[in-house]
Amino acid sequence: MEVCMIIRGQNYRKKLNEGQTTGMLRATCQKPADRQSSIINAMKDNRYNEDTYAIQFGLTVSEETTSVEARVLPPPLLKYHDTGVEKECMPTSGAWNMRNKIYVLVFFRLRLFL
Repeated sequence: MEVCMIIRGQNYRKKLNEGQTTGMLRATCQKPADRQSSIINAMKDNRYNEDTYAIQFGLTVSEETTSVEARVLPPPLLKYHDTGVEKECMPTSGAWNMRNKIYVLVFFRLRLFL
């Protein structure tokens, strides 16, 4: 999994053209083993540990990937407005159909405990 933090005002809201969309999908839609391999190859090609600035700042970059313990959470039960045909949906394989669904606006406060 990768995390990208977008600083306020840095998001791009315009529609990508066909070439940009294709390029984005090529870069991001990879099997995990292929993505890991491309990251490892990029690390070797960039030779960060030989970079003079990195050496001056005492930075070292491992060419090995890091393993972390994780778990897959079950999908949440999706609830739609009571007036719709389908009132609940349990996503399967990370996908669900949103056609002809009536949405419910839910407001909640998220609190992070760090």
